Amino acid sequence: MRRSYVSNRAALAALSFLITTGVCLGQVTVQASSASVTAGGTGSVNISLSAASGSAPAGVEWTLTYSTTAISGMTLTASSSVTAAGKTLTCASGTGSVKCILEGLNTTAIPNGVIAVAQFTVSTSAPSSLSIGITGVVAASPSATTLSGTGVGSTLTVVQSAHLSTLTCTPQTLITPATASCTIGLTAAATSTLSVTLGYTVSQAQVTMPSSASISSGATSTSFSVQVATVTAQTSLVVTASLNGATASFTITLQPPASSSGTAFTPIRVRCGGAAYTDPSGNVWSADTGFSGGGTYGTTHAISNTSTQPLYQNERHGNFQYQFNVPNGTHTVTLKFAEIYWGRSGERLFNVAINGTTVLSNFDIFAQAGAAFKALDESFSIPVTAGTITIQFTTVVNNAKIDAIQIQ
Repeated sequence: MRRSYVSNRAALAALSFLITTGVCLGQVTVQASSASVTAGGTGSVNISLSAASGSAPAGVEWTLTYSTTAISGMTLTASSSVTAAGKTLTCASGTGSVKCILEGLNTTAIPNGVIAVAQFTVSTSAPSSLSIGITGVVAASPSATTLSGTGVGSTLTVVQSAHLSTLTCTPQTLITPATASCTIGLTAAATSTLSVTLGYTVSQAQVTMPSSASISSGATSTSFSVQVATVTAQTSLVVTASLNGATASFTITLQPPASSSGTAFTPIRVRCGGAAYTDPSGNVWSADTGFSGGGTYGTTHAISNTSTQPLYQNERHGNFQYQFNVPNGTHTVTLKFAEIYWGRSGERLFNVAINGTTVLSNFDIFAQAGAAFKALDESFSIPVTAGTITIQFTTVVNNAKIDAIQIQ
């Protein structure tokens, strides 16, 4: 046993001298296998040894390199075959590297095949592929001669998994009774149908919403509605979504119906550029009022995506504004659009500001609606402290426009 120990140690000690003098025999290759791992999960890579006939080493050293920004927790474990050969694996970790020595108290050769398994964790933000490097391969034969060494790295394929990313609701402030539309977003497309658990917390408010929402395979998001009955005082509604242990939340501010001196506020509804109109729900839309500047245009062309076509068949266009007196509080302003003149995206662009805050920038009705003569509504929650709502329309390309305005 002592002779074997001395012989093997002598082989390893002689490596630097033999390499320096160029005395190398045989060929030993240490190679990392390719592998696939899910982002945010754990994986493993086999480290294998391949030696030419008659050149099997009794000891071998190598360094494994990796990206510290994408991989953490790199550890190596000796395979059963090298353990059976009486070898011990010793590794020292550095920044982005692990240096390992496989040796034993005997002259038994290390067999070809897997000599170690590297285990690690991949971050959720890892790129689609990562490099695993093998460098600094040094080997010694049972007879204490140096064997030339080569390291061969590999590519780690990272599969992006679908994790819960965002939860947003519009509008963020509701003047009750009202409905908000909420959207759940994933970090990647779902590989199978996912069920997201929904919930909420609120004080003294009646809320109606589903207990779960499904995201179809291949989709990255899904939407659901939250209905809230009238509240008598301002409060907060926290909507939550949970998937695979991760939770996202969004806070909606609930306001009682806007009032002035105890008198309920009557919603303002204006048919821009047109005559008065009563919609199928019995809501009365006044003839164009409250404006300054701009011109008008109309069409009889059918409007899709709406049951109130007349509201989208007339418009006020140019550079202009509307101003209305309202009680202080938070109001929901809905702007109704349809592209009834131009036929392509980019032919009309404009900005919209409400009480000095830009709510639409380089707005393209055709691009947002996906077609001409198709109704499109945009709603905004607007806090009012000075008793007025001013809506300004500014042309960027070929006239700003609006078809109808509702303030609640």
